[in-house]
Amino acid sequence: MPWRALVFDLNGVIVDDEPVHYRLMAELVRPWRGPFDWDEYRRRCLGRSDREAFRILLPDETPDAVVEALCREKVRRYLEDWLERVPACPGVVEFMHAVAEAYPLVVTTGASRDEAEALLARLGVRGILQDLVTREDAPRGKPAPDLYRETLRRLQ
Repeated sequence: MPWRALVFDLNGVIVDDEPVHYRLMAELVRPWRGPFDWDEYRRRCLGRSDREAFRILLPDETPDAVVEALCREKVRRYLEDWLERVPACPGVVEFMHAVAEAYPLVVTTGASRDEAEALLARLGVRGILQDLVTREDAPRGKPAPDLYRETLRRLQ
């Protein structure tokens, strides 16, 4: 069966921003639980939504309102302080442009829509995408398959 579309993840595939996410999480949770290292972040939080990662890292009794405020603050800092410094993974932007006429391109990501839109626009690929599926588009984020099911539904 020939390919009908190409679906890309964002973080770790199009951009290499996991160190930025780790740094922001570490700064934001420090007052609540103290420091944690890169290995703990990778083992427990990598691939999860901000909300899930904060829930994992913060004490169990942390109120939902605090978690939501931390999520908003993380996105704000990412967009205001880090967006322009996030590097693209080598060759991926060029590859996307090279195949955009042959295949519909979709990005499916556990990132927020604001983060994804800003990153993809900055890299010059937002305009070549058929669709963008973000954490706001599915009831559960990764590692649940909901985002990819939504992507498939939209492609049909």
